[in-house]
Amino acid sequence: MVVPPLDVLSIAAAVVQFVEFSSRIISKGNEYHKSADGALVENKELEVVASNIEELSMRLHQSLDSKAKQALRKNLEHSPKSQRETQPLSMEEQALRAVVDTCEVLASDLLEALERLKLSGKSSRWKSFRQAFKTIWTKEKIEAMLAKLGQAQQQLVVNLLVVLSSTHTESEFQKIEDSNARLESKLLATIKDSGASIQKEIEKLSTVSTYQSVEQKEKFKSTWSSRNENGLSRMALALTEAARHDRSNVINTMVLDSIYFTQIQERRSNIREAHHDTFKWVFYPRSKFGGRWTNLVQWFQDDKGGQNVYWITGKAGSSKSTLMRYLYEAGQTKKYLKIWAGGKRLLTACCFFWNPGNAIQKSLNGLLRALLHELLIETHQYIKLVAPWRWRSLELGSKALEPWTDSELLNVLKSLFQHILVDTRICLFIDGLDEFHGTDDTREDLINMLKVFAGSENAKICLSSRPWNIFEDAFGHGPMLRLEDLTRGDIQNYVDNKLTQHSRFQVLKRRHNAECKSLVTSIVDKASGVFLWVYLVVRSLTQGLRDEDGLVDLRRRLELIPADLELYFDQMLSTIDPFYLPRSSQLFQLVLCTERRLSQLTLSFIHEDKPQVLIHSLKKDRNATVHDMYNSTSRRVNALSKGLIEINPTSSIHLYFLYSVNFLHRTVRDFLTMDEVRLKLETYSGGAVPCHLQLCTAILAQLQSLRGGSWTATDAESFLRLLDEFIVYALAMEMEGAKLPQHVFAKLMEQMEILSMPFEWAKSSRQSWEDVRALDMRLDLQQITSAHWADVTKKYKNNHLSFFISAGLLDPVKTLIENGRDAVCKKKGRPLLDYALRRDLHVVTRISNPNSRAARLLLECGADPNQMYEEKTVWHKFLSWMRDNKNSIAASPGPWVEATVLMIEHEADNFPTVGVFLREIFDAGTAKRLTKMLAKEDYGLDEQLPCIDPQQSSVDSQQQPPIETVPTFFSSVRQFFSWGQ
Repeated sequence: MVVPPLDVLSIAAAVVQFVEFSSRIISKGNEYHKSADGALVENKELEVVASNIEELSMRLHQSLDSKAKQALRKNLEHSPKSQRETQPLSMEEQALRAVVDTCEVLASDLLEALERLKLSGKSSRWKSFRQAFKTIWTKEKIEAMLAKLGQAQQQLVVNLLVVLSSTHTESEFQKIEDSNARLESKLLATIKDSGASIQKEIEKLSTVSTYQSVEQKEKFKSTWSSRNENGLSRMALALTEAARHDRSNVINTMVLDSIYFTQIQERRSNIREAHHDTFKWVFYPRSKFGGRWTNLVQWFQDDKGGQNVYWITGKAGSSKSTLMRYLYEAGQTKKYLKIWAGGKRLLTACCFFWNPGNAIQKSLNGLLRALLHELLIETHQYIKLVAPWRWRSLELGSKALEPWTDSELLNVLKSLFQHILVDTRICLFIDGLDEFHGTDDTREDLINMLKVFAGSENAKICLSSRPWNIFEDAFGHGPMLRLEDLTRGDIQNYVDNKLTQHSRFQVLKRRHNAECKSLVTSIVDKASGVFLWVYLVVRSLTQGLRDEDGLVDLRRRLELIPADLELYFDQMLSTIDPFYLPRSSQLFQLVLCTERRLSQLTLSFIHEDKPQVLIHSLKKDRNATVHDMYNSTSRRVNALSKGLIEINPTSSIHLYFLYSVNFLHRTVRDFLTMDEVRLKLETYSGGAVPCHLQLCTAILAQLQSLRGGSWTATDAESFLRLLDEFIVYALAMEMEGAKLPQHVFAKLMEQMEILSMPFEWAKSSRQSWEDVRALDMRLDLQQITSAHWADVTKKYKNNHLSFFISAGLLDPVKTLIENGRDAVCKKKGRPLLDYALRRDLHVVTRISNPNSRAARLLLECGADPNQMYEEKTVWHKFLSWMRDNKNSIAASPGPWVEATVLMIEHEADNFPTVGVFLREIFDAGTAKRLTKMLAKEDYGLDEQLPCIDPQQSSVDSQQQPPIETVPTFFSSVRQFFSWGQ
């Protein structure tokens, strides 16, 4: 029986990865030295390496079981039962198993050595891993280990050639190259290229299959290997380099993924594209503008020092963001910038701040990550140089790193500029500085940072903002334009084009051309350069044309519209049919209450009078029902909001998230958040709408609807996203002092039961069709999340209680504990208290504050800070966790101090190195006072811990630090399913 080539290449990939990593660890020429920041090899890195060796070893075993034996399994399926246990592996499979067995023995030796090093390394540090191994192995032992690794690789090459040179056709190889098996395809290409010089010798290996005995085959391969030793060595080296290059690409992708966030392009993609006849003057300047602006084309091309920042300013609603998108995407922009770049490479990157969006969309963290992600995609070869400790950690096998802090991102961006600006020129486009969330001091810091980056002759920055004093002072004396001074012609073209598109206005123009021109001029005059006002006015006049308004009526409409945007918004609200005012108020409050993107389908469920009927319909015919809901909701939103709320397409591919609901413009949100307007809305709805409860209920209905009909992997991701959103809104309810109703909680638990189904159940022969579908859903969820939080076979033994604790919630935790008072003490595996303290154990994008409310409840119910878990107490692990993430904690230490005090108050152990931990984590004063508390020393009122505000601590403990307050796509739920790794 012939082993399929893709199967043997999969085994080869596992072996090559293992050999390459293991050789690097202990070799002399390419060993891992001390890290780039000067830190020496220590215990933490030994643990990471051991974990990676274990994973590579497991991959070896799995590759043989799942790949090389796949063909055998298929054969056995059609064999009599009596033959299934006795039929042997083929000779090719036996040879591959021998190579894998050798590697697994070597892996065992390495793991044993690493364990010894960890025990001795508690007080030792080394300059390299090789130096560490030399403390427990002789030089001869190390060289013997390297020799065995090399032999295993050569044996692999020979057996790989035997399989590939047998009966396989070029079409089979082409299928591999066209497949998604990235490394396998690369190894196949490497074998072909590096073996070209001994192709005739390789062809002789096809005769191996003609030998009948294993001894004859092995003798032939041994003789062949000796005769072609040099060629084999070259091929083995080429495979190693291919694996190393592939690993580098994987690490680059992992770093880029850690920088990426899902809203990175959301704001830019949602900005309306410029009308086809607008902004042409930017690239073809009109002489009549005179000295009212700095010629932007000239600025793009010029190489003048000290003039590298261009400021675009204008009133609210003057289309600054539309112009910035137009400039960034226009081909002419790149053409003129290339003149400035000369013979150097040109790179561009952008960030569009968005104040109504998620926290990261209006933060320094978001700005730096957006710029870095775009630049590093084009310069990925520099990632290893600009983020050395992250690269090293990932290369050693780390799965979870500290979240990106502002200071680290800034240093990486500075380093990238230093490395690439020698032969590269960069132009950054940053829109909406006024939408950056911060104080005047933080805005001043942002301005200074941008000026530093633009200080190089090889960098330019084009930015925009409203004309606030702080930006006038910073940029008002350099190259700039004030948009409302330059867009009169654009507005006139827009108004004339839009009105003329209506057949009724064409009739009016033929009869009263002069009066129509006068109407257009009046609109332009009244607009004062505010494009948003023009858009709304043209929409109102178009509605009048639809109702057969004449010129007199159209002009009266225009006269009745206030020139001030806020007054116009107020007038638009007053035109809503009184019958619809309660519904309109509900809609506005719903869109206001969340920083997350509200899906159109969620809104549909909120407006639905009989959601159960809708759920049944979705289960029966999902596509038709969803599209009906979209059509109905679009019309309803337009009627209830008078166009102040829009429905926009998203980048999602799942039917439930194709469209989102948001305000027409930031000025609409600003208007609706004014106290008098908010009170008016609440009057219309008979009080504040319980928005978060309505959102929870609507999301729960969508979860229920996913359980029927067909199920896909995309549905699994949608299930996680909906569950994530439910948790966010439930947490918001708790922060408002509200409680999730019992019937809603019961329905949530019903949906989550699918995640608790033990896999052993699958062996049962008594399964209904619904049960089988539920298991399929569970398996899809497990594939997406790597490991399942509720799988009792995993070492953490996660359950519903641990899920809600890690989510930051309290009320569901109380309910579950009340239903089983011994749930805290009887929990196996990872202690519940640990979930409350280290909520993001495997999340690399952010770190959540401790769930101190749940921690206090657990401690009152018998949880023990000194409970042992994986050779350390919960308290010790918490301190280690804080130390490893101290840069993130420093931004907002209050919740962490609160949790530390809570542990000390409940008899946390004062072991010898606690003081060292506290001094490394907190400032000197806080560490001193915590140490005194731990030692049970009295301290006066003047020594109270300054970082805890008793009025805010319980709330702050649930808030995210400034890194990224809203989770990346699925990240907060995904972590609950990845603990078992």
